[in-house]
Amino acid sequence: MTAPVPDALPYGVRQIMLTPYLDVQGTVLANESYPLPVAMTLGFSETEQFDELRGDDKLVAVHGRGPQVDWSLEAGGINMMAWSIITGGSVVESGTAPTRQVALQKSWDDVRPYFRIDGRMVSDSGGNIVARIYRAKANGRIRADHKNGAFQTSQIDGIGLPLINDDASWLYEIIQNETDSALTGTPQANPIPIPTNLLAGVVGATSVALSWTDIVQATSFVVQKSIDGLTFANVAAGTNAVLTATMGGTPTGGTFTLTYGGQTTVPLAFNATAVAVQNALWALSSIGNDNVAVTGSAGGPWVITFVNALANSTVTTMTATNTSLTGGSSPAVTIAVTTAGVVGGGTPTGPYTVVDGLSATTNYWFQVAAIVGGVTGEFCTPIQVLTT
Repeated sequence: MTAPVPDALPYGVRQIMLTPYLDVQGTVLANESYPLPVAMTLGFSETEQFDELRGDDKLVAVHGRGPQVDWSLEAGGINMMAWSIITGGSVVESGTAPTRQVALQKSWDDVRPYFRIDGRMVSDSGGNIVARIYRAKANGRIRADHKNGAFQTSQIDGIGLPLINDDASWLYEIIQNETDSALTGTPQANPIPIPTNLLAGVVGATSVALSWTDIVQATSFVVQKSIDGLTFANVAAGTNAVLTATMGGTPTGGTFTLTYGGQTTVPLAFNATAVAVQNALWALSSIGNDNVAVTGSAGGPWVITFVNALANSTVTTMTATNTSLTGGSSPAVTIAVTTAGVVGGGTPTGPYTVVDGLSATTNYWFQVAAIVGGVTGEFCTPIQVLTT
C-alpha cells in the first residue's frame, strides 16, 4: 500500500490563470488560458441561501437553494487579455516595433462574460493545491489602482455558478497534487456533461429510436444497451446506407418518380437538382423530414444517404418510374446500392439515433455518454424499453 499524499499546507500563490468561454452561457471552454500576473490573492467562500419552514413556535426544516461561490482576486501588473476576459472588453493591437500599442477598449454595452479561474498554491508539505472555479463572473467591483510608489495593482470580486448540466453541475474543485507543476496556457478540459432527458421514440420489434438533450461541445456520443439493466455493452456503430440514382439515355424533357417503402414521390424533372430530389423524398412518410441527404448535380447522378432516424440501418429497395421521360435514347433512372446499410446506431454525431438488431418482445436498458475531444464522459441514467 502506498503512503497517502500528506495533508496540504499551502503557503503561497504562484499562478492565477483565467480561461474564457466561447459562448455567452459559459458552456464551451476556450483552448487557451491567460495569466493574471504577479498573483497575490485567490479567495473564495461557498455560500447558500436557505428557506425556512416554521410552525408550532419552532423551526421545523431548512432547505437550501443551491450553493454558489463568492470569490476575489488580487494581482499586480496587468495583462490586457486577462483584463478583457474579466470585463468583456476588446483588446486592440496596432503599430509595429518599436511603436506598437495594445489597448483595452470597453464599451458601455459590453457584457461581463463567464470565465474559469485556476489558482495554483505551492504547499509546504510538498506538491501544490489547485483551486478551480468553473463558471465565474465579475459581478462586483473591478478595481485597478495606479498610485505613487507602487506598480499598478488590481482587485476583482465576483460570483461562481455551477456548470449548466442537470446531472452533474460542477461548481468548484480543489485538487491536491503530490508533485508541483505549473499551470499552462492550455487548460485542462472541463468535466464532460452527462446527456439528459434520454427518451424512447418509435419502438418496433427490432429497433428503438432514442433522443436526448444535445451537448454543444460533444463531437459524438456512445450508446450502450443491456438486457438486465446491470451489464452494458456498446451498440455497434453501424453504417449509413447510400444509394446512387443515375440518369441514362440523355433525356431532353419529361419527369420521373422514385418509390420507397410503398410511397412514391411527386414527379421530378429530368434535370432535377439534388435539393428537389431531397425535398421529394422527405415528403414520403416512409422516409420523413431530414432522414436522407441528397447531393449531386442537376440531372444527376444523385447520391442519396440515409441519415438521422434512418441512419445505421438496412433500407428497403428504392425504384424509379421512367415512363414520362422524353427525348434521348431510352432514357431511364437506374438506382444502385453504393453502400449497404449496417445495423447499429451506437456512435451518432447528434442527439438522436435508431438502435437496430434487437429482439422482439424483449426488455432493454439504454444509456448514453458524450465524447468531447476524444474522451468519453459519464453515462446518463439508463431507461428501460420493451420492444413490440
